[in-house]
Amino acid sequence: MRVLKIALLGLALLAAECLVGPNVQAGASRTFDGSSDQLTSSSTSTSSPLTFFAWVNLDTGADGAAFAIHNGSSAGYGMRVRDGGAGDGMSAGIVNGACVQLGFDSYTVDSGTWYPVAVRWDGSGSADTWFNGTLTTGTESCTDPSVSNLYIGSFGGISNFFDGSLAHISCWSVELAEAELDKLASGLMPYMVQPESMTGYWPIIGASPEPDYSTGGNNMTVSGTTVNESGPPVWTP
Repeated sequence: MRVLKIALLGLALLAAECLVGPNVQAGASRTFDGSSDQLTSSSTSTSSPLTFFAWVNLDTGADGAAFAIHNGSSAGYGMRVRDGGAGDGMSAGIVNGACVQLGFDSYTVDSGTWYPVAVRWDGSGSADTWFNGTLTTGTESCTDPSVSNLYIGSFGGISNFFDGSLAHISCWSVELAEAELDKLASGLMPYMVQPESMTGYWPIIGASPEPDYSTGGNNMTVSGTTVNESGPPVWTP
């Protein structure tokens, strides 16, 4: 089934390649309104290390969660990216009862620009942030919470709604190496990086539900959002 999904995805991307040039696909994206829009799924495992990656494009002054695995109440994993306001940058966190890891790392973020971002969780309560080629290692450790619901565009469906656009949302059950993250930043299609460890891949094709092209089979329930025909430039070898 995974081979069939990747083959079908390749056909869709080949059609886009014909429009924008050899080995380059413009792709699509979804825009989130910062107040209620989100994509949700369930049965996402957190029993091992994780890497989450996405292309993000923020609105001016935006501050929101691009990704969270959360219990919808008080515990979970999350990644926030913001432009302006309290500062530019991103944070990766683990929230579990009284223990909170929300280290903020300052990066230059301009609205209207596509940036590759990633978070790595080591499976032992620590998180690293990676923004457009720069990796910052986490310094605080929390006990990993037991959660399984996946939210794109909010933190547990209750706060930090994302304001901007997202594309090529991906998740692996391993910590990707910096060299692999650099390949993703160059525009390499995420399914070309450790496909055997990929637990979620939502390239954004504008369907409802938004299909998962990994072996995880976690199709996304769509709540709001606007589909855009344009997205970050990505390519295949």
